[in-house]
Amino acid sequence: MIHLEGMGVLGSLTALRLHAAGVPFTWHDDQRRHVAWPASTGLVYPAGDEWSQRNLDHWTRWADQDWLPAGVVERASYVYAHLNPPHHGDYKTSPVGRLTLADAPAFTVNAPALVESTRARFARQRLGSKVPGSRLIVAHGFARATSLMWGWSAKVQLRLSPALAALPKRPALYGRKVRQLTYAYPVPGEPDVWWAGSSLVRQTTVRELDADKHFRRWCGDVADVYRGEVALLGQVGPVTQGWRPRPAKDVAAPLPDLLDSGTIVYPALWHSGIRWSPMVIERALSLITA
Repeated sequence: MIHLEGMGVLGSLTALRLHAAGVPFTWHDDQRRHVAWPASTGLVYPAGDEWSQRNLDHWTRWADQDWLPAGVVERASYVYAHLNPPHHGDYKTSPVGRLTLADAPAFTVNAPALVESTRARFARQRLGSKVPGSRLIVAHGFARATSLMWGWSAKVQLRLSPALAALPKRPALYGRKVRQLTYAYPVPGEPDVWWAGSSLVRQTTVRELDADKHFRRWCGDVADVYRGEVALLGQVGPVTQGWRPRPAKDVAAPLPDLLDSGTIVYPALWHSGIRWSPMVIERALSLITA
């Protein structure tokens, strides 16, 4: 029997993969307040490093498989406002209005819907703590974190230019003004809604910040960043805060740790939890089925 500690995004994807593989499991979650998934905007984008590309290849396969809940993953057009491809992306490009379209796959993941639907689906397998004798997977990054990265998100409605509106897939818009991120990603399952975000503020002492102030700056920057190709129509719902676990040192190809006890502990993926989840989860499955 496998027991999962944590049912956030990584825990939910692990639970779904275990179920699809016919591996029985139980789970618990301590309901900690300062977690990432309620504010996660879940873009899987085409970065240039090999590890990101390998995980993107996994997502390209995962998106067509029926073990994922319907409607939580959406293929997107990756559109950016930078002069050069963000994150050293290596792909062909074409102009779309005053912006640039990447000829590469991209996906958005509705993390809140994923977590909530998975918790509901496997509610009968939820326990208060680990079952004695079961194999433990610590399916979150907080066990390996030495600090947290604070951020925010808010759902918005946008008016797109004719060039962006004509794309076959909704645009996932990436840009920044100075060091302030000003992105807008489609919300899977909500055809007219995007996530606005975000900020990266490192914290060693967890605290809430003035997320509304950051959102107001985003509202003031979005038209300028996207050169008039995007306009804000309105806000849909509140601004949500989130905290991502950050390790002491980043690792180029992070994988779960296998302890002498047999426990599997997931890495802290503060900037890539969803993007890099496939290799982490597939490695965990290989360890428990070997």
